[in-house]
Amino acid sequence: MYEFVDRPVDEQIPSVRLTVWAIRQWVRAALDGRCVCRLIGCAFASARVPDAADPLVATMRIIAGNIRVPIRLGAVDAPRIAEHEAVLLGALVAAAKGREQDCRAVACLLVHADMVPALTMSLIRLAKAFAKADMHLVPAGPGPVRER
Repeated sequence: MYEFVDRPVDEQIPSVRLTVWAIRQWVRAALDGRCVCRLIGCAFASARVPDAADPLVATMRIIAGNIRVPIRLGAVDAPRIAEHEAVLLGALVAAAKGREQDCRAVACLLVHADMVPALTMSLIRLAKAFAKADMHLVPAGPGPVRER
């Protein structure tokens, strides 16, 4: 989590930028009372990681309907990663590294106990979709990688 909190979004690797963008788009759409599934699906397909759209949407639905504590997510155009975006990214990285217990621990902090397995599995599915597309969730070397 600390590798992401309050870091500039535009300095992150593509998978992280895409994930933050999708989280923020989902929240904005929910606040506006519209569905953003197609927009997220098209964006993930354009990024060559189409299988990531469904688990991202599922993750956000689980969080929205079962959150235990108030969370702070950034506005669509916010330049830095917000605290709970960083928490979700940390859980996603843990899932990508096969650290299911760490991913589950984050889920326990965010959602009610009965939804912890569902949130954990959604994050694992999301991490697997990125891996399947060879789109990594952590930079290859030290520090952030800028790819445009």
